[in-house]
Amino acid sequence: MKVYLEYEKFREILLEVLREIFGYAAVVVRKICKDNDVEQEAFCIRPKDEKDVEIPLAYPEDCYRDYMECGISLKQCVKRIVDMQKQMEQKSILSQTKYKLMDWDSIKTEIYPILLSTELNRKSPEGVIKRELMDLSIVYVVRLVTGEGCCCQIKITEPMLKSYGISVMELHNQAVLNIKKDGYKLWRMEEMISGILNEQEETKERIEPASECRSVDEAEETKMYVLTNSLRMFGAAGILDRELLKDKLGEKNYYMLPSSVHEMIFVPAVEGADWKDLNCMIREVNESEVLEEDRLSDHCYFYEGKTGELRSCA
Repeated sequence: MKVYLEYEKFREILLEVLREIFGYAAVVVRKICKDNDVEQEAFCIRPKDEKDVEIPLAYPEDCYRDYMECGISLKQCVKRIVDMQKQMEQKSILSQTKYKLMDWDSIKTEIYPILLSTELNRKSPEGVIKRELMDLSIVYVVRLVTGEGCCCQIKITEPMLKSYGISVMELHNQAVLNIKKDGYKLWRMEEMISGILNEQEETKERIEPASECRSVDEAEETKMYVLTNSLRMFGAAGILDRELLKDKLGEKNYYMLPSSVHEMIFVPAVEGADWKDLNCMIREVNESEVLEEDRLSDHCYFYEGKTGELRSCA
């Protein structure tokens, strides 16, 4: 029977090993305010020749969760962190970022929208650019890919927007345009679950394009669908691409269930469906299954197929 380390011991060893690898002074411990005003301890690294810059290197609580729930050893956790850091250095991401971030032509194709709860993000830093959508906030980020399946996101602020010389609407339009190259698809629920289970079994089998919902026909009008992007990160923002929804869903009406900030579930709004029951289910799942920083909303939304209108069901 495998014996697991307690969290404090795991954290202590992880920090010690990272400091041995990167240097004691290079790795510092900080409290980071993540999405939904969740504060979490992070091990941050100070890049060489960048004394005033600290980049989150690892969140020990997340590493411990992978250790306990996914069977990833402490050694594998360290290797994953080190590999990601090496990839960042090889691509000169840290040294180039501060210059690239302020140049619109260099960065515009890497800007994406994400959806966050307005209510749960009251402590978000001042100056972050956002637009309201019902009770949600559209926030704009620069996405920097640091390796296979790994990326970091930097929220766009007022000083950045000023340096670009554009309006908020121009920023929004560019971000929505970039959605179209972000691998968004509407998957049948059973195929999405099957693909996730396969990945957890380390088969690395991806969901095949044939499983994608290209359009909804009469025989499938009671099926559920999942909207997300190729990275499965902040994929709920796909609802901003109304052309995608129109093309895939036609003129049928759906309830949209915010599974998390990473995906949106579409349930046919058939006769007799009660959005109040759906809201109860969403609250229960949020409390038992969804990480606090990943929660998007505690109620569903309504998508009207004929008009493309989105409405809150609260």
